[in-house]
Amino acid sequence: MKSALTIKEPLTIEKQIERLKCRNLIFEDENKLEQILLKYNYYRLSGYWRKYQINPEKKENNFVDNTTLENIITIYELDASLRPLLLKGIGIFEVCFRTRFAYYMAITDPDFSDTPNPEQPLPSIEDRPSLYLYI
Repeated sequence: MKSALTIKEPLTIEKQIERLKCRNLIFEDENKLEQILLKYNYYRLSGYWRKYQINPEKKENNFVDNTTLENIITIYELDASLRPLLLKGIGIFEVCFRTRFAYYMAITDPDFSDTPNPEQPLPSIEDRPSLYLYI
């Protein structure tokens, strides 16, 4: 039995702002909120403001007292600033891993070469399991 997919009706920026007002979000400047919604997207930000809602699992979507737009944007921007740091770390790890792998193969496998010989297939993991355990 298939369940019907409920598609939410899109809200204009004005209706998004009105919804946030009705849910007691504190913000100083409606124009600033409009620019933020156009820049970041209502539904993207909703994942960050859920922790500030009374009980979103039970459809109690009003914000707890004293929740400000700045609270939400601060967390969103912190998360956004972590992304490039993590990607940089992953990039460093990748180069280090490939370097160590190539070094290990070059030192331990006399048949290892930067230019593969199509007539000589590479060993499979099953053929040389101990090689792959220590990389």
